[in-house]
Amino acid sequence: MDSKNVQLVLDAKATLGEGPSWNEEEKVLYWVDIVGEKFCRFDLETGQNESFPIGEFVGAVVCAGKDEVVLATQSGFQSYHMKHRTLTPSR
Repeated sequence: MDSKNVQLVLDAKATLGEGPSWNEEEKVLYWVDIVGEKFCRFDLETGQNESFPIGEFVGAVVCAGKDEVVLATQSGFQSYHMKHRTLTPSR
């Protein structure tokens, strides 16, 4: 890789940024800040990074449909509805 082609696209200032998950349909990157107790959705085209605070450690995020993700959290698997900002334990 040519280091001259590398550029920073988001200076997230995450405490512990991990678990990138690309959503091809939405063209966004989901990622977690484990210690920051949140997950984020980054739109590469607009440069917008939206944060979703959870209130506990988040280890992974996977898209589960429009405006919904499944999270691996400190207390177990949970569904999160981004539009309503609601967290529900998965069955």
